[in-house]
Amino acid sequence: MSNTVRNITFKRLLFNNQIFMKWILLILVFVYSCNTTNEAPVIGDVSIDDDVVLTTWDVATDDLKEGASYALVNSPQFKKVNELTLDDNEQVVLIKGFEGVKVYPLRYVNFSEVVNDKIDDTPIAITNCPQTKSSMCIARFTEDDAFNLKASGYLYKENQVYTNAEESVFWSQMLLEKIRGYNQYKTAKTYPLIKTVWSTIKTFF
Repeated sequence: MSNTVRNITFKRLLFNNQIFMKWILLILVFVYSCNTTNEAPVIGDVSIDDDVVLTTWDVATDDLKEGASYALVNSPQFKKVNELTLDDNEQVVLIKGFEGVKVYPLRYVNFSEVVNDKIDDTPIAITNCPQTKSSMCIARFTEDDAFNLKASGYLYKENQVYTNAEESVFWSQMLLEKIRGYNQYKTAKTYPLIKTVWSTIKTFF
């Protein structure tokens, strides 16, 4: 047999072996994927289950400060403007709906830092962080249900962290994102509010 024939035969054998190895590799990948279950993934010896999700922070813990949880406040009572006596320069926040305007004096909001309420039957929460002087109007519902919010007592980078009443999900007020808990509540939706002073409310409303 000539060298040319031998070289051609060797190349064909090598080519066939490469195809065979590729088929073996594909079969192994297929068998592995079929045997993979939907069990929780494992990091070291710890399963990523509910307990881990509920206790693991999504932000650097060096930026967190822990304090006592605040009281849950819902169904606030309202009065007319002429029924309240406040200093003209006292800060308030207001939200406007189709049914009218609601005003929240911050001196009262700051007792709990979060007030659960409704505007036009839409569940919302007014939040105020005295530390950073930041106020938000947060939607407190998902597609399925509404939930109550309260100040958790935690601060993230000196700013308020609020939580649901069951304390299973925590949000950063300034990030408007979940920083601990279930992913289905990842982003907080907000509504516009105006921060002003009491004299403005007396003048316009």
